[in-house]
Amino acid sequence: MELYAIGIGLGQHFLTREASTLFVHHFSSCSAHSMRCGRLQWLNCLMDGLSNRQFSHWTVARVPAILLALAAMLAGTFGGGEYVKLTQWVERYGSTALVTGASSGIGEQFAIQLAEKGFDLLLTARREPLLRELQSKLERDFGISVTCFRCDLSDLDQVDALIAQAQSQSVGLVVSNAGYGVAKGDFLSVAHEQQEAMYRANSIAPARIAHALLPFMVASGRGGMVFTGSMEGDAAFPYSAAYAASKAFLHSLVLALWCEVKANGVDILLLAPGSTDTNAPLSQGISREQLVGVMSPGEVARQGLQRLGKQPHFTPGAHNRLFVTLLRWLPKTWAIKMAGYGMKRALDRSAA
Repeated sequence: MELYAIGIGLGQHFLTREASTLFVHHFSSCSAHSMRCGRLQWLNCLMDGLSNRQFSHWTVARVPAILLALAAMLAGTFGGGEYVKLTQWVERYGSTALVTGASSGIGEQFAIQLAEKGFDLLLTARREPLLRELQSKLERDFGISVTCFRCDLSDLDQVDALIAQAQSQSVGLVVSNAGYGVAKGDFLSVAHEQQEAMYRANSIAPARIAHALLPFMVASGRGGMVFTGSMEGDAAFPYSAAYAASKAFLHSLVLALWCEVKANGVDILLLAPGSTDTNAPLSQGISREQLVGVMSPGEVARQGLQRLGKQPHFTPGAHNRLFVTLLRWLPKTWAIKMAGYGMKRALDRSAA
C-alpha cells in the first residue's frame, strides 16, 4: 500500500491535476477488473485507457513519469494485497459515499477512512469552511473526488436538496452521522422549538434520507448505510430525555430496516457510541472530567466500518457495552433511576 501511495504521489507531481486524477481513477477501475479477469486483462484494460483521447495529449510527453508511477502502484497492488481489499469496498457499495456531519469529530473520521478505501465522497455539514478544508486534504492525499454540500438537517427543505444531490451521484454507501443534542437538564427547561429542531436533525432527516436512497440500493442488489445513534438511545435517560428519545427513534427504525433489506444485499448498521472525544458533551453541559471511557472519533469510526455487514447494532467500547447490558437487565424502574442519577451527578459536578 505504501508503494501504491508513492505511485499516486509521483503521478500527481509529474502530471497535471486533471490528468493525474484521470490516471488514478482509471488505474483503480482496472485494479477492480483484475480481481475478476486476471493480470493480463488488467494490463490490457490499463493500456486501452492510456490510448484514450483523454490521455493522449500528455501520455507521450510524460512516459517516464507514468512508467515510474505505474511500477510503484503495481508493486503496491500485487505485493501486499492491501489495495485489493480496499477496492473490494468500492465493488461492494459503489464508487460514491455520502457522509453527513463530516466537518468534525466522528463524521470527519468516517470521511478520511472512506477516502482511504477509495470512495469518492459527498460531504455535508453546516460549517462549509471546515468541509472545504477537508475536501482539499482528501483530494490531495487520496486522489479522489469530493463534493461539498452545505446542509442543516433540521431544515427539511435542505434535506430534500441533499437527497437530490446524492441521487444525482448514485450514492451507494451512506454514513448518516450528523446530529446534536440540546443542553442537558430538565426537559421543561429547554424551549420546545429547540427540541423539535433536534428531533428533525436526529430522527426525521435520517429517516427521510433512508427512505429516498434505499430504493436505489435495493434495486441494485448492493449498498450500505451506517447510522450514528448513541448509547443513550438504548435506554431512558432522565435529564437527557429529549436527546435520548431522538436517538431511540433512530435505533428502532434502523434495526427494523436491517431486517427488511438484508435479503436485498444492503448492509445496515446502527453505531451507538458512548463518550467520544468531541466538543458535543461540553456543548450539552458535561465537562470532559465527568466522561468515562472516552474514545477517539477515529477509533469509533474504524470499529463501525469493521462491523458493517456483520451485525445490525454495535456499541464501541467494552465498558459501554457492559453499562448498556446492565441497564437492560435491571428492572425498568431501577435502570431509569440509575441512568438519571448518573446524568444529574455529571451535570452538577460540571457546573461546580
